[in-house]
Amino acid sequence: MCLEACVKGQAELQQVQLFGEDPAVIFRLEDEVIRALRAPGLLGLQDVLGDVARLEPPCLVLLKGPAGTGKKSIVMELARVNGMTVLQLDKAALEAAQQAAWRAGAIRWPGCVVQAAFSLAKKLQPCIVLLDKPHTLPKRMQAAVRAELQRLHGAPHLWPLQRVSVVATINHVHDWHPPFHVPARHRGETALPNIQQRRAIMLGYLQRLQQPGRPPAVQPLLMSLLTGRITGGLLGEQVEEFIASLQGRAGRQIVWLVLRAQQRVATAAAGAAGAALVAEPHRPLALADLRAALQDLVAEEALAAQQRACTSWWPWDWSPSMWVCAGALGLGVGATAAIVLADGGSRRGSGAPEANWGIGAAAIGAAAIGAAGLWLFQSSQRLAARACLEACVKGRAELQQVQLFGEDPAVVQHLADEVLRPLEHPEVLVNVLGDAAAGLEPPYLVLLQGQAGTGKKSIVKALARSSQKTIRVLQLDKAALEAAQQAAWRAGAIRWPGCVVQAAFSLAKKLQPCIVLLDKPHTLLPGMQAALSAELQRLHGAPHLWPLQRVSVVATINRVHDWQPPFHVPARHRGETALPNIQQRRAIMLGYLQRLQQPGRPPAVQPLLMSLLTGRITGGLLGEQVEEFIASLQGRAGRQIVWLVLRAQQRVAMAAAGAAGAALVAEPHRPLALADLRAALQDLVAEEALAAQQRACTSWWPWDWSPSMWVCAGALGLGVGATAAIALADGGGRRGSGAPEVAVAP
Repeated sequence: MCLEACVKGQAELQQVQLFGEDPAVIFRLEDEVIRALRAPGLLGLQDVLGDVARLEPPCLVLLKGPAGTGKKSIVMELARVNGMTVLQLDKAALEAAQQAAWRAGAIRWPGCVVQAAFSLAKKLQPCIVLLDKPHTLPKRMQAAVRAELQRLHGAPHLWPLQRVSVVATINHVHDWHPPFHVPARHRGETALPNIQQRRAIMLGYLQRLQQPGRPPAVQPLLMSLLTGRITGGLLGEQVEEFIASLQGRAGRQIVWLVLRAQQRVATAAAGAAGAALVAEPHRPLALADLRAALQDLVAEEALAAQQRACTSWWPWDWSPSMWVCAGALGLGVGATAAIVLADGGSRRGSGAPEANWGIGAAAIGAAAIGAAGLWLFQSSQRLAARACLEACVKGRAELQQVQLFGEDPAVVQHLADEVLRPLEHPEVLVNVLGDAAAGLEPPYLVLLQGQAGTGKKSIVKALARSSQKTIRVLQLDKAALEAAQQAAWRAGAIRWPGCVVQAAFSLAKKLQPCIVLLDKPHTLLPGMQAALSAELQRLHGAPHLWPLQRVSVVATINRVHDWQPPFHVPARHRGETALPNIQQRRAIMLGYLQRLQQPGRPPAVQPLLMSLLTGRITGGLLGEQVEEFIASLQGRAGRQIVWLVLRAQQRVAMAAAGAAGAALVAEPHRPLALADLRAALQDLVAEEALAAQQRACTSWWPWDWSPSMWVCAGALGLGVGATAAIALADGGGRRGSGAPEVAVAP
């Protein structure tokens, strides 16, 4: 169930945007990988024609290139165009699946997670397993991946029955050998974009900033120059010079420039001291904003390089880590010298005053160096963590991808009145009548409680998207904060989790008005929880300063006791989501079924089923069956209904596959029907029963034991047996040696 969240179907792949891709890489992957996945019979045809280069099935494909050159996006785009499924795996996804298996009562062996991933990929065939940075996996997971790849490589005649292709994305060749000693006949390589590709990437993401029915988000003359409709002129030369100055930049950095330029437009009239933002800007984005964003990027890169440069021994060139090391060394040397001087002074008698002065000077000097180094270290960590946290910012372009179906209008209206309205118009918080109503308190903290999968985060993002002003969402959770902490650690700063939380709130103040969407705060590390409590208490203690900051923290929790303890901060603003009722379940299913339809393609869902769900047709036998099916989903969360739609789509794609797992036919032409949704529900019920059976470890009958109980019983038996053997051997030795003494005693 945890790995199925990594499956990217057509609905998820539609959100992938690819601009400025390399046609040679696309053609090579489509020729060697996609064509074999769609029609595995071509492998035998190539054998007849003597084409040796593509004889081997594409069970392993190495895609090498610098970071940010769109390796994963290229694979997802190819899968989207050809109607295939992608299983996206990396270290975080596999470790999360391992933790889920451990909580379910299974053995905590990392290899089982990799085996489960490949087993799931076979069910989704034809499937592409997109494995990102395999060299970062734990050693046992690497061994399991190597074993699975060797099994696929050793039986090429069975590949047409499985049709699973593993695409491993790496940055350098040495990331693959070692630890993986599996030959890869199919390889691809991405490079940094050339000037035409850089222009296409920038143009594509600038076009995404434009919202329908809104004023132009980008200067029309700039767009005309980028598209080539207008050439020449002074501005045209400046645009060409700016595009040429991006040489050596990856596509990810160009996207960062566009987002940073959008932030600069949104922070118009903000002074150097970080004044509060004005209303939503009306001027469009210009070339000057892109240039200023490039200057910011160069400055941050220079700062990061300066932090990594620890080779100089001059004190003014030291990094913060060297300052702290020098402080610790000075403290140790000072303490040692103090002890030696004190000991010598006590022996000489007359040297005691000089020794005391030496002790004081050494201690004060060491403490001063250590304090300065610690302050510099914390500042550098906040800067490094802030650069990593900027990837968690959801602007207009990212929020447009959020789809919300079947939401509760009461919850949406409640959050809009108490959170969105003060963020847009902080003047409504002025207590004119002296009333102490709940809505007058600034929404610095909002608790959104509800069961998992009820759309808490989607509601917050949809609210930010619907605002007339630019409200950004800083989405944080345990994984994002720990990644920022690791980035700060690699930058040479102290590994203190509290600095990451401070950097997040500092970034949110710069993005104001901003919503900090904090998912499951009770799962954070204790140091992060303490820093979060301190930040919330600081906001709570100064409500008169909130209109100058306009930062609202929305914490999503599943149960009330997830908040207190460990957080003892009062929350006057609360919301609660519930499981969807029958109308909401119908709306969720209808919305995601409509997303399956591709323009210019045959209908993906049976038209009569869509008419019954929309209410254009009522009654009839099929209508009763649809109503019965919607009613049978009572107690299901929205996430499970989406899972049903995706599983039903997979079943349609596996048409003509027999019970023995025969090879798939070509792309299915029949639309999705009610029978596929029913079968998907049966699969969900079966998997839930299996998971419940694994968690049920209360029965003491051996045939009902879980694998973990078998291991515990074996370890306990081994320990008891070894203890008994030692005791018996010791007792026998004592009796044997003591027998003669007993006989001689009389």
